[in-house]
Amino acid sequence: MAGLVLALLVPSASSAAAAPTSGLASVPVGVRVAPGVGTITVRWDPPASHGSSPITGYVVTSSPAGRTCSSATLSCTVTGIVDTTPWRFAVAATNGSGTGARSPLTTPLHSVVVVVVAGQSNATGEESFAVDPVTHRSVFDGTSGADTRSYISFAGPYWHPAGIPPAPLDFPQVPAADHARAIFGPEVGLARGLWAHGDRDLVVDKVVSDGSSLAIDWRPNGQLFDSLVSKTGSLLEWAVSRGWSPTIGGIFWLQGETDALHATEAASYRRNLTAFIVALRAALPCAPHTPFVLGETTIAPWVRLTEHHHGCLPSACAALLAQDAEVRAAQVDVAATVSDVFRTDTAKLPRAPLQLHLSAAGELDLGAAFASIAATRLT
Repeated sequence: MAGLVLALLVPSASSAAAAPTSGLASVPVGVRVAPGVGTITVRWDPPASHGSSPITGYVVTSSPAGRTCSSATLSCTVTGIVDTTPWRFAVAATNGSGTGARSPLTTPLHSVVVVVVAGQSNATGEESFAVDPVTHRSVFDGTSGADTRSYISFAGPYWHPAGIPPAPLDFPQVPAADHARAIFGPEVGLARGLWAHGDRDLVVDKVVSDGSSLAIDWRPNGQLFDSLVSKTGSLLEWAVSRGWSPTIGGIFWLQGETDALHATEAASYRRNLTAFIVALRAALPCAPHTPFVLGETTIAPWVRLTEHHHGCLPSACAALLAQDAEVRAAQVDVAATVSDVFRTDTAKLPRAPLQLHLSAAGELDLGAAFASIAATRLT
């Protein structure tokens, strides 16, 4: 009898295994993610069981590690999404007994890289015609998938005031002053070069203004600076609306010719360019190390041609050449002293007859040089 009583009082091995081992909540279910500008929002449904006490909150963790988020509700926004890391997230519930098991990791969002192209007329492609006026051949000959499978959004005072919404790269950029001729800047060679490198999800953000000055028009909080920030923000929101996770991969700057025409602006170019880069990186949702690639500009070929045709007095031409050298030296110095700034020289690139603007071949070469610099550095 005593043995029978003892057996009744001691639970069997099978019944002990079936008993709850903790009061933790079970795994949250229905975890999903949605992109934002510089963010990813994680949402979920509550666990089937809250355990031995009410749930007090949730913890979101990322894979790879580096992003966490806590919430008392059924969603949490993870910030600092400024690169193309294929982020995945898991959620765990917390109650009075501790934090329970994590949910399965989510599927990464589709990432797109936005490359910003900005500056004045050579960034526009003022005399770089998409259809060669002599051979009548189009630059968009189908040799690169980037032409039809990358996107471009462009804005400038010579186009539609609100800019052109994202379209395939080969969409005709037609200035208001010449409806018959489509043009292009360095963005075509840039996109093609990055495409060849394997960067296939590209959106070009092109904001340009011919004859514009860094000292006046592009200064921080100036009209063009604010337009660039606003247009870029709108493009990022457009990508989000398509369910994509956008990041700014690089900024490509081609400007300086107008400042070289004025002694005061040439003398202040180094200071103004440094301030512009710092302010733009702060105003845009990009990583601190996002590459800033500048084309080292020059008006020297145009000045020499002008002087040859007696378009300026020798003393005036000499002054312009000295100011041009000052701007170029500033661009070299900024690339050497400011973190993650790189440059490529435009001096020997093919030019249009007046020697001020790059030709179509020159724009393609410049874009390829931009891509070569940026290919291993895009964030």
